[in-house]
Amino acid sequence: MTTTTAILSRALRPRDQQSRLAAFIDRATAPALAAQADTGTGKTAVLLSAALAQAKQGKRVILSTHTIQLLHQLERESALFAAEGVGIGTRLGMRNFISPSRVERAWGRASAGGVLTADDEATFSDLVAFAQSGSGLIEDFANEYGELPAGLKPSEISLLPSARSADKAAWQRARASVRDSQIALQTHALTLAQSRFGQLPPVVIFDEADALGDVADSAEDKRLSLAELEATMKHGEIDTTPLDALRAAPKDMRLREKLAEALAEAPKVNHDEEETRLALSSARWILTAHKLDGPRRGTEVRREGNDTIIRSLWADRARWIWQDLTEAGVERAIFASATLAVGDRVALALRRYGVPSDKVEGDSFSPRRFGKMSFRLIAETTPAPFSDGTANPAWQQAAADWLLREGLMRGANRPLVLAKSYADTAFFAERLGLTGHERGQSLSGYIEQFRTGTIRGLVTPAGWVGVDLPGSITDLVIPRLPYVGVDELKAGLVGRTDFPAIKAAMQRKLKQGLGRGIRTEDDRVMVWLADPRVHDMGNGIIAAIPERFRDQFSVALGRLRMTQAPVRTEQAAFRAALLAHYGKCVVTGCMVEAALEAAHLPGRSWKAGHNGVEDGIVVRADIHLLLDKGLMLIEGGVLRVDSSIAPEYGQYDGRRVPAN
Repeated sequence: MTTTTAILSRALRPRDQQSRLAAFIDRATAPALAAQADTGTGKTAVLLSAALAQAKQGKRVILSTHTIQLLHQLERESALFAAEGVGIGTRLGMRNFISPSRVERAWGRASAGGVLTADDEATFSDLVAFAQSGSGLIEDFANEYGELPAGLKPSEISLLPSARSADKAAWQRARASVRDSQIALQTHALTLAQSRFGQLPPVVIFDEADALGDVADSAEDKRLSLAELEATMKHGEIDTTPLDALRAAPKDMRLREKLAEALAEAPKVNHDEEETRLALSSARWILTAHKLDGPRRGTEVRREGNDTIIRSLWADRARWIWQDLTEAGVERAIFASATLAVGDRVALALRRYGVPSDKVEGDSFSPRRFGKMSFRLIAETTPAPFSDGTANPAWQQAAADWLLREGLMRGANRPLVLAKSYADTAFFAERLGLTGHERGQSLSGYIEQFRTGTIRGLVTPAGWVGVDLPGSITDLVIPRLPYVGVDELKAGLVGRTDFPAIKAAMQRKLKQGLGRGIRTEDDRVMVWLADPRVHDMGNGIIAAIPERFRDQFSVALGRLRMTQAPVRTEQAAFRAALLAHYGKCVVTGCMVEAALEAAHLPGRSWKAGHNGVEDGIVVRADIHLLLDKGLMLIEGGVLRVDSSIAPEYGQYDGRRVPAN
């Protein structure tokens, strides 16, 4: 048989949620499928099975993911399906590969400038050797050797279309290996580029689909440094007079166009100066971006030190993903991720990619048992993380003191601390006595030290996704909720600051971070949330908590809230009577007694002596809090949910609860 379910069953003994996800893919008929599959579902094997099922029906398939490291994970797992006899190859874009000649030229320039250390010399030598005899991938080199030498950027050594044939050897080997494959494994960046400028096969499957929006938007987010452009022009012996004029008035569109014309008319540089040609071509594009067609496209100018930056952005590129896919030949697309629909219903999760709601079928999959997670929450009265728009030192100090006082570093604990910035990283690493991730250093090196026990714990701003340390992490610390800053250019183009999108992005990143703590069925982790905003139900934190752990989160939330409430001697008897009567939360069905509280029905009050079974109900701690705040109401025995919390709690709207 060629169904997803049949292929999955031949390769391994599928877990319940894997079987459910496979069956969903087999029976769905819509052109777009949305699947939220929490960590522990085992979605990668299912997606490979789905790709194989389509390939066995004679269709070519792309299985797309976010990073090269995730591609390598797909490659390793595809070995489980070797018996199916279907060719699976990895396709990578040219600019992921090292250009040996560009490395040699960069090495020569750095040597001539007298800025090379002995370590840099050795790393340049390793880089050339890796380009010629290794995989040739920039990301693979960075993961194995750490940062690039002498502050090089990947764009300065990446392979260009105009490169010599000898430079293209590694890329051509990789390309040849996938040419006859029925299934191509590739990155989202390459898939979206093909959707805009080429053709795609009829079936495309996106793993880590939540990252598609960022990939699409970043492809249109271009920056031009006038200082770097000046250096390039001088190197190419191009007259800088038009650039000097623009520096005096960088917002003047006429002066931008004159500079672009001057760059276009400049003498052609020779083949050995291909990076100069690339830089000049990119500069011309940005300087004339204001003339290009496209909705919500704009530019901004800002100062960075002594430099002037011109930035061009197409603000809503993600909304064109579906149109690009269908115009490129895609007939069916599967979008899957552990964080696809955080804070939203799964069937509506693809709206941000422009998929019409009548073209989507969606479902959610979460393992009932996969690891154990408990929570500790800092007090709501802790100073806010920010003060006047900048990091608040009082919060940093209070958060570090709380972590130490509550025992994070006791015994054999091995914490992973997911910081929001390198500044937070340096502070918490020093205060907690842990290893801090230094800017410019490869994360993979630190992860390997964590895995082998060389370091006790790690503080990093780069570990929210991709870190896989099964059985190693005892404590997961999130000092600050991962909100992103407001992009003023984007906000100006769309006419508003998209706070719902900012909240949704925070929820997705938080859920991804929590996933670092549970990688196997036997993992147990304590999660420390040191941001007092976790107590604000409007932040939608509950949506980021894996469903199987929400009762434990409510225990932590409710325990702290109850310690701050007035003492009521009759409350214990009231709660005991209601627990005996109902036995579970009448809204969610939660049966964890520590998470349950007694709540008075509308019109009843403990002060008036209404403390009988007929006066209350049993609810989970977070539901009780929302009832107290008026964000949930009980009207005629029916629960009503305020629209402001509907993305996280809308599933309970209209649920019947006891009225007396």
